[in-house]
Amino acid sequence: MKNVRGFTLVEVMVTLVVLAIVLSFAVPSFNTLLQDNRMTTRANDVVIALNLARSEAIKRGADATVTATGGDWNNGWTVAAGGADLRIFPATAGTVTITGSIPAITYRGSGMATQLTVTVCDSGRTGETGRQITVAATGRLAMGNFVCD
Repeated sequence: MKNVRGFTLVEVMVTLVVLAIVLSFAVPSFNTLLQDNRMTTRANDVVIALNLARSEAIKRGADATVTATGGDWNNGWTVAAGGADLRIFPATAGTVTITGSIPAITYRGSGMATQLTVTVCDSGRTGETGRQITVAATGRLAMGNFVCD
């Protein structure tokens, strides 16, 4: 008589039940991770734009601006210097929202800037931690956590 190798129906069903239980815990955590990564990516995009504008202003010895499209940071923003657009950032997708204290920031050739505060939150989750980016008059950036409404 041959030895038959394989799984019984009961073994397969038990394995599937255990897998379903593990996935029921893992999927919500994974969704939170994805939402946090989207929010952090957009906050980093704002920092990239601000750093680009500051470095171009210092390099050129002339003004460089970061301007929210249509006055709303959720519509994207543009980095410009010397009358030319250096980089255009697209509109925010999904539930990530960006609000700025002013619609545009100008860096002077010295690296100094108008003061700006930008908050990045996930509008689908209230009371969660977002990111707040602050630009001082010296042009220096600071990013920290922020509790979203």
